[in-house]
Amino acid sequence: MKLIQLLFFLLTLGCINYSRDNATDIGTQEYLLTQLLVPTTSVTGRSPTITSFSPSSGSVGTTVIITGTNFSTSTSSNTVKFNSTTATVTGSTATSITTTVPSGATSGTITVTVGGLTATSSSRFTVSTVASVSNNFDDGVVPSGWSGTWTNTSVSCFSGNCLKSATIGNSASSSITVTKTTNAGSITFYRNVSSESGHDYCIFYVDSVETNSNRVSGSGSWTFNSYTVTAGSHTFLWTYSKDISIASGSDACWIDSVTFP
Repeated sequence: MKLIQLLFFLLTLGCINYSRDNATDIGTQEYLLTQLLVPTTSVTGRSPTITSFSPSSGSVGTTVIITGTNFSTSTSSNTVKFNSTTATVTGSTATSITTTVPSGATSGTITVTVGGLTATSSSRFTVSTVASVSNNFDDGVVPSGWSGTWTNTSVSCFSGNCLKSATIGNSASSSITVTKTTNAGSITFYRNVSSESGHDYCIFYVDSVETNSNRVSGSGSWTFNSYTVTAGSHTFLWTYSKDISIASGSDACWIDSVTFP
């Protein structure tokens, strides 16, 4: 009798569902008991697990594949953290997640959270730093990985050799570019330009964005330049661009002693 009273009490509170048709079909008490024993809110997923990840180490921006079970096929439903620093998930299946090492990450375990349930890796991921790289161009060649129409020269350089824009006509441009994985810090370099002031410019870009105060023209001297970047992969571009008429000075741009963080 106490069970029946409990069932009706729960029915009154709305904790279980009841309809006259259901009660008629299977009997009121049996139906209510069935409803009581079946939770009205079901668990839609199971706890995720991490079986492995590859590679086991890498710098910021490195792509990491996490293998396991019970991941969400919706990328936004998986939360991945590298030692508590949240990463961006770029792809996922029920058994694999593709992500990248986030800026600010430190060495430690990897966690995957799906639907409030979290799995922790049994091994640590090692976040490595990128060695600072300097290019003074004194070996007489354009460094490997750099591309464009600029050439290595020993004439009018800041120190030793440097890179110089190509000889071009009006309404043309000459560029040199390189993509580097860097630490957070500043890229620094020396630059000189000899051109028609206010018309033909030497311009510096980071990730296709022109940097502030880095469009110069006229006849100047070598100047030191510094630009802050975040950790990760960046594309750096220097270009000498001419307008529709008039050439002045050496009609060129030079860079020297480039250092990446």
